[in-house]
Amino acid sequence: MTLQDLSSLNTTEQELLQAAHTGLISHKHPSISPLQPQLIHNDPFSHTSVLASILDNLQACEGFWMAVAFITEDGLATLKLTLAELAKRHIQGKILTSTYLQFNSPKVLAELQKLPNVEVRIVDGPMHIKGYCFNLGSYHRLIIGSANLTAKALKLNQEWNIACTSLTGGKLYQDTATAFTNLWQVALPLSEEWLHNYAKYFQPVNTRGTTNNLAWVNTPKIIPNTMQREALLSLAKLRFEGHNKGLLISATGTGKTYLAAFDVQQAKPKRLLFVAHREQILHQAAKSFQRVMNLQPQEIGLLTGNTKDMEAKYLFTTIQTLAKEDILTSFDKTAFDYIILDETHRAGAPSYQKILQYFTPDFLLGMTATPERSDNINIYQFFDYQVAYELRLQQALELNLLAPFHYYALQDLTVDEQVVEEDTAFALLTHEQRLAHLLEQIHYYGYSGNRVRGLVFCRNLEEAKALATAFSEQGLPSVALTGANSQAEREACVRKLAKEEATGDYLSYIFTVDIFNEGIDIPQVNQIILLRPTQSPIVFVQQLGRGLRKHPSKDFVTILDFIGNYQRSCLIPVALSGDTSYNKDNLRRYVAEGSKFIPGTSTINFSQVAKQQIYDSLDKIKWNSVQILRQHYLELKHKLGRIPTIEDFQRWGAMDIANYFSHKNSYALAKGAPSYYGFLVRYEPEYLPRLSLVEETVLGYVTQKFARGKRLEELQILEHLLAKGSCTIEGPRLLVENLMRLFTNNFN
Repeated sequence: MTLQDLSSLNTTEQELLQAAHTGLISHKHPSISPLQPQLIHNDPFSHTSVLASILDNLQACEGFWMAVAFITEDGLATLKLTLAELAKRHIQGKILTSTYLQFNSPKVLAELQKLPNVEVRIVDGPMHIKGYCFNLGSYHRLIIGSANLTAKALKLNQEWNIACTSLTGGKLYQDTATAFTNLWQVALPLSEEWLHNYAKYFQPVNTRGTTNNLAWVNTPKIIPNTMQREALLSLAKLRFEGHNKGLLISATGTGKTYLAAFDVQQAKPKRLLFVAHREQILHQAAKSFQRVMNLQPQEIGLLTGNTKDMEAKYLFTTIQTLAKEDILTSFDKTAFDYIILDETHRAGAPSYQKILQYFTPDFLLGMTATPERSDNINIYQFFDYQVAYELRLQQALELNLLAPFHYYALQDLTVDEQVVEEDTAFALLTHEQRLAHLLEQIHYYGYSGNRVRGLVFCRNLEEAKALATAFSEQGLPSVALTGANSQAEREACVRKLAKEEATGDYLSYIFTVDIFNEGIDIPQVNQIILLRPTQSPIVFVQQLGRGLRKHPSKDFVTILDFIGNYQRSCLIPVALSGDTSYNKDNLRRYVAEGSKFIPGTSTINFSQVAKQQIYDSLDKIKWNSVQILRQHYLELKHKLGRIPTIEDFQRWGAMDIANYFSHKNSYALAKGAPSYYGFLVRYEPEYLPRLSLVEETVLGYVTQKFARGKRLEELQILEHLLAKGSCTIEGPRLLVENLMRLFTNNFN
């Protein structure tokens, strides 16, 4: 057959030729076919990656093989959920890897054995191939280049790979398939016996690329990270401008306490007061200050129920102790020239208010990861609306300040044909079928490090206790902790979780309800399990953050979220994306393509069932309910210290203003059409001016017809009208006539 004899080609063959023309001969040739040859690389600006291409092809394939010299646990973790979904569809695959340079650890090879639908063989010797092949029915897609199966290669590194499409009879595919088959036939099957022998002589190499972590552990002098350097400049600027208060908003694990110590070091106060709500936090904070500032033991003091180092230069106290009248009044109001309030989102409580109103320091620093409150208390006002620095989860990941994580949204088990829901009976929550399901998923998705150290967040105390007992019986030493446990008991359990297995007195899991949402520092945690409905993005991020602190013992954190039939599961993509606009289209896209948008080597993975449950939740939820609209309005108002404009919602990434245009409670007096003005008239007593009936009617009309921005030319017309003053508004009819006249004059 010649290229000119196109009439005899089938549709796929014709499309393939056209795609090849575009990819190999002229990019101007009209073809947007996915079959065309492409350069596959990692580009964070366009949200493209090698991983995204591999996942797209895996999800569409009827079979696959991979030949990769090097595999890491985090690289395999990026594919695990997709491979599990393929197994449900009985789609098989092959992975060929090697012992080259002893890069592949026995642990990652053991992880490969968990894949039920993947056959694995080992080339025992030099092999440096990086190739992926997907059977897509009538054709095959090949990705060959530089990317091994590591998270950095798949999402972060500069990797160049060529993706091309071939029919089964094509020479490129035939040559590649033959080369793979020849290697496959001489390779050794991955078996328990082979793996046992390999582990005997395996010599681990530093494949993690965690130079910064190791340096952080071994370097005596602490050096500020990127966030801390920027925040320190901002804090110094605040004081230079005459401000005596500042609020630091920074994601859990990014080093807020170290930053506070650095700022105390640069401010040089005569006396410091550090206030927290738990004694455990005080001990950790005191150690951080001692390390940063090289303090002598006699300079540091504790003020708690049991310790009263009242005269210490650097005093660390619990809010409960300090708020006692006799303790508080024993200090002069000017005793401390620098005061730090940790977990400042609690500052609305009477005990905190008592402290804030009593002392008059030269500088007050508040620190929190989540300043938003559900009780409408304005945290920002306590710091004169001076936000010294703000760093949320997404930005912290971009700056590599947190441990990467792999999030898996999994289906919670149906027990005796009953789906786990928000009000599911306790008996089903601890049913042996559900327990078996949890253990199976936990084993499959695994953890990074030499042993599991997990936190499990449950919906109630009974579930936590029952599952802790059941896990312990399965050889995973576990304990349930609640608010009833003493501080000493909690600290003992935390130490056991951090211990090595060889000690014999260790814990694999701590089960809890809410007590570890904040104020706990266990850097070794490598697995977070969520067994409760997501009711709040704030709490979700707090619990996620318990595992995100970097530590040399782990390369990443595994997050397992078991999603039942929950009404508010749609809040999960809000929390993960940080997209507080609550735009449903954006959230659906994030669920479908989350890993494209999460920075660094982290990934977001939704099973098909969990994905559908979130879509259903998004369809049912009404973001424009009065409660939600008022909550988000007040959050933005609190942050700005004034009534927000429509532009403020966009500028500050707040809720999509369109939600305020579509609810009956956004009517004003005329009730012609809802608008943001109508919302302010109804719920904001401070708001002025008031419009006339005609003006309000016109505003409602413009809001509904133009303000959503669906047709940009209408906004341009409106801009002309406002700029030129060419329209005297006597009613909606005249506005429409003038709009049409202006459209005709300017655009025809």
